[in-house]
Amino acid sequence: MARPKRENRESEANRNTSFKPPSLLDAPPAPEGFRHRYVAYEVAGKSHDANISRKFRMGYEPVKASEYPDWHPPTIESGRMAGYIGHSGLVLCRIPEEISDKYRTMYEGKAQAMDQAVENDFFRLNNPVMPLSGEKKTSFTTGNNPEKEE
Repeated sequence: MARPKRENRESEANRNTSFKPPSLLDAPPAPEGFRHRYVAYEVAGKSHDANISRKFRMGYEPVKASEYPDWHPPTIESGRMAGYIGHSGLVLCRIPEEISDKYRTMYEGKAQAMDQAVENDFFRLNNPVMPLSGEKKTSFTTGNNPEKEE
């Protein structure tokens, strides 16, 4: 009977010893020119039709588990999303990168516009006679002073 070959310390030291626990939201690599993103189709067991319909109109499409035979993703077993990659009310969707980039640019512009509006309101309200500061102070006094003897 042959003994199994034992590894020496040098080969053990070269072995990758880091460990990363698996995530339920791991996704396979997206095809060239696409991005993957999980989208909610259920919340607390109730259908979230408004959200998923909006994402489909934006250009997202759900990803079938059968498209990745070498990858073993969590797959939705029942309902209208059966056969797609998903977990806990989320379904994996893909969107073309060019559309994703346009949405990102649009939302970054909206965020900058909101920041500018807040800054403009601050300067509009900042009267030189009563300047606003970044500090917020609150004080509370009553008519009775316990340290004062009568």
